[in-house]
Amino acid sequence: MPDRLPPAAGADDVRAARLLAEQALNALESGQRDLARALGALALLHARPAADPDEAVPAWVPAQAAPRSREPTAQDRILLALAAADGEGFRHLDEITEACGIPRRTVENTLTRLVKAGRVVRNPATPGEYSVRPAEPTGAPAPAATP
Repeated sequence: MPDRLPPAAGADDVRAARLLAEQALNALESGQRDLARALGALALLHARPAADPDEAVPAWVPAQAAPRSREPTAQDRILLALAAADGEGFRHLDEITEACGIPRRTVENTLTRLVKAGRVVRNPATPGEYSVRPAEPTGAPAPAATP
């Protein structure tokens, strides 16, 4: 406990403090009313009538994302170009590049990866010609890729 008590406040000081406290309280109550009105308006904007009037249903419900169709990759385009010419046998690198509409270097790199993966074969008789690897019967091992 302190040795001395604080000096007694005058009546004017008490009235001034009380007035300030009442003003602050009024401002808080006013802000609370404004907030309640805003929240009520927001609830009305986002609610739709329900079958049961006692139960409000939100108007906005997140929709399921539609599946996005992706643009075909260079690999997709090359495989499609080769599959389109399947009955014609091998296609030359220049034909594939023209059919795909992508840079030649990209076609070369992608074809190299596809050959290594065993999805495309090179023509052993003519350099620069490729074809889709024919499907193997089920259970039979795939032949090794030709260099």
